[in-house]
Amino acid sequence: MFPNTTTQNPLETSTALNLETPFEIALNTNQPSASLAIDPGSTLTTARNLGVINTTGRITITDSVSFTGDRSDIYAFSLTSGSRTQITLSALAADADLRLIQDANNNGQIEANEVLRVSEFAGTRNDTIELSSLAIGNYFLEVSAYSGSTNYRLDISAAGTDTGSTIATASELGIINGNKTIPGTIGIGINGDPSDLYRFRITNDSNLQIDLTGLSSDADLYLIQDANNNGLIDTGETLGRSILSGNSPERISLNNLRSGTYFVEVSQYRGQSAYSLSISADSAGDTPRTARILDNIPGVTTTVREYVSTSDSEDFYRFFLNSNSNVEINLRNLTSDADLYLIRDANNNGLYDIGEAIDLSLRTGSQAEQISLQNLAAGNYFIRVRSFLGENNTNYTLDFRSTPNSTYRIASGTLGADRFTVTPGVNQTIISGNGNVDFGRGQYDILDLSNVASNSFREVNILGLNGGTGVALDLGNGTRLFDSLTLSNGQQILFEGIDRIQFSNSTFTLAVTPNDPLFSQQWNLHMMGVQNAWRFTQGSTRVTIGIGDTGLGVNNAGQIHPDLNLQNTFVLTGNDVIDDYFRTIRDDGYGPQFDSHGTLVQSVISSVANNNLGTAGINWTSSVTAVDILDGNTGDFTTAEAARQLIDSALANNQRLIINLSIGGGLYNPQLAALAAQYQDQVLFVISSGNSNVNQLDNPAGLARQFDNVVAVGGVLGRQDIFGNTTQPGTRFNYGALGGSNYGDGLTLMGPTEVLAATAIQSGRDLRFTTDPQFGGTSAAAPNVTGVASLIWSANPNLTAREVSYIMQDTAYDLNTPGYDSQTGSGLVNADAGVRRALAIAAGYA
Repeated sequence: MFPNTTTQNPLETSTALNLETPFEIALNTNQPSASLAIDPGSTLTTARNLGVINTTGRITITDSVSFTGDRSDIYAFSLTSGSRTQITLSALAADADLRLIQDANNNGQIEANEVLRVSEFAGTRNDTIELSSLAIGNYFLEVSAYSGSTNYRLDISAAGTDTGSTIATASELGIINGNKTIPGTIGIGINGDPSDLYRFRITNDSNLQIDLTGLSSDADLYLIQDANNNGLIDTGETLGRSILSGNSPERISLNNLRSGTYFVEVSQYRGQSAYSLSISADSAGDTPRTARILDNIPGVTTTVREYVSTSDSEDFYRFFLNSNSNVEINLRNLTSDADLYLIRDANNNGLYDIGEAIDLSLRTGSQAEQISLQNLAAGNYFIRVRSFLGENNTNYTLDFRSTPNSTYRIASGTLGADRFTVTPGVNQTIISGNGNVDFGRGQYDILDLSNVASNSFREVNILGLNGGTGVALDLGNGTRLFDSLTLSNGQQILFEGIDRIQFSNSTFTLAVTPNDPLFSQQWNLHMMGVQNAWRFTQGSTRVTIGIGDTGLGVNNAGQIHPDLNLQNTFVLTGNDVIDDYFRTIRDDGYGPQFDSHGTLVQSVISSVANNNLGTAGINWTSSVTAVDILDGNTGDFTTAEAARQLIDSALANNQRLIINLSIGGGLYNPQLAALAAQYQDQVLFVISSGNSNVNQLDNPAGLARQFDNVVAVGGVLGRQDIFGNTTQPGTRFNYGALGGSNYGDGLTLMGPTEVLAATAIQSGRDLRFTTDPQFGGTSAAAPNVTGVASLIWSANPNLTAREVSYIMQDTAYDLNTPGYDSQTGSGLVNADAGVRRALAIAAGYA
């Protein structure tokens, strides 16, 4: 179901502001102050070490950053006890931002949810991060210039404090990778201290075990997720509990807990007690069949931090080699004995059998283990980490690196037009074009073979052309089918996302260009690589799309916008799908509306293509059902009614359903959550994250924290913002206090915003059908992602809704910091790479 119509607003913005300034960071404590003047590094490995903050006293740092020079400063610090921590960045002359980071896997890189807190106010306003209790551990602070150059001051205070007892005051444990143990007391203090609450994250789906031991009186243990993000523990938000009597140890164990933010509560039942709280998160599988897949980017070390124990004695990881390679595996940071194995599942039964170990390292005690092999053949392999005899508990760090024996080169394009060439002497060149925002200007992602004639290749294998099946290749984010050319000298070129190939005697165009006159202005499609994906699919009748919005603009003659396909647009019985152009809800959007929000959304997804009119939609074939759920007008459906009927219709017609919700606001909706849970394989929900520029997703996008078939979408810009200011393609739209794309836990992907779309506007007593050149906010971003998702599902209708989401995340163009981050999720959705991944799965590749 959709959220209640009385609490929703279309998600659009039409204003922007960009301010930046110098800044200063200060570290405040209750101790005497010290001043540091040594220039900090700009990476985690070169960070300036501030030492133990809660014992060194007040630290004040003054330094400078510049957007065009020394862009960021990073400081390392430690806490030896849980502390109330305040960090302030001040004295700015330009815009700078502040981040609190935990390097959970100790690989020296900022990645995958390792940013614990962010403060990024626009302009010269102070940035502040406050935590009522930050747990024992090692942390980093980053000061980064957003634009311009500025001096800054940094203040940090870390004073001892008791663990909080509410969601808002919970002690921050950061990211749990492996095992973390925290001492505490319960039932002691002025107010009796009846409960302690801890906040933590897991960054991969994990088996979670929480142990409460060392009790001298009765205390209970609870695992909680604040699903609706309201700061309260509501009915249904307790995921697990252990309430044994007396001073018995308590334990909660859950398998396959989804990555996200959780809380653990230690609650007094009777008496006072010290305790030891241990939390273990195991994201590795227990068998080859359930092994965690390791990223395998040739020449790049992948690092994992995990835990084995007497109750979870072994972990399995899987990796794939595309070619014969040298492999190095290290197991380090052990506190007790664990062993390392390299395995090939020869009989493919998903189990580790006798004789399947290729190599092993069995050093005694806590010595590091190492496996190093030369010229390992291409194929699937498994790494096994095992506690010695299953009798030891230890955290560990696993490093994996492969280097192909043959020479190769990987070339990855920007979001603009790129020209790729082949280097002499390189056996294999792998090229990813990654979309091209400049396509409509006549600038292309080009494979430049201008020194080679088009008829001089040893082998041509262009996917879908003359029976070409493409070449399967996994670059660490899932196997995809690449186009392939082999030169007469044996050099192989594998490529995707290429618009044109330039030969010495001709030019071959791969991108699809429809005849719609405004297609050249649809930079959003070009930046997502839709013109490349159309080579393989333009949609399918096996997929249908539901749009819950304001309905459609209908003129006095009963017509919708001529660039929408009336024959392929459906309505639900009983729903007044005609846009009323009036919001009855008494909020800041109350009153008459100028244009048809629902028409804009549907235009992005499915405007008629190749009709010599207006714009081209992303999906040319799949049916669309428009439903009016917004503004509280007579005849509108509640979101519950709309979603239920859309699902029933899709199931009855054996179709895969994508529901686009460019809406937001209001409370958590349990009915919608129930539908998302019930139809995780059949229905994909794509929802705007919101436009308040805050570190929190609007409802219902927050459901993405709970369900893998819910995609929360933020918005990014192209070459300029709404005011005409030049922007870097893929920049999150951020206009400070005037609005911006919401971010935070659960943000899944980014889509383009401030884009060209068809609309219907009020004109006297009738409507005028026209286009809006700047359809904005995350309202515009969501239908871009919906359109791409529909192409991926059309390319392989046997996928589940969750798998479509995984594909979009795995193949997205990375933005901001490397890997997943709460500002831009997994990155900008990439249509071409996503469709190629879907086709590879359909062809039988994992």
